[in-house]
Amino acid sequence: MGTSNDNPAPTGYRVSLYGHHDGFDGLTCTHEPDGTTTLSGVVDQAALHRLLRTIRDSGIVLLSVTRLPDDSHDLTH
Repeated sequence: MGTSNDNPAPTGYRVSLYGHHDGFDGLTCTHEPDGTTTLSGVVDQAALHRLLRTIRDSGIVLLSVTRLPDDSHDLTH
């Protein structure tokens, strides 16, 4: 599969987890009032796949993964 100009590479990803979690090296962990954790600072797909493997292996419930658009400069929210 190739890439196309219609589907540009993202600048990053935001990941939402059930519960409050810490200890994700190199990422910003934000404990949300609703009892979830938002992880930001995931810069590319390779990093995303490593993070998802860690989440899976830890038994943490993954709520969402959001692809941030190229023009997004806010990687925290």
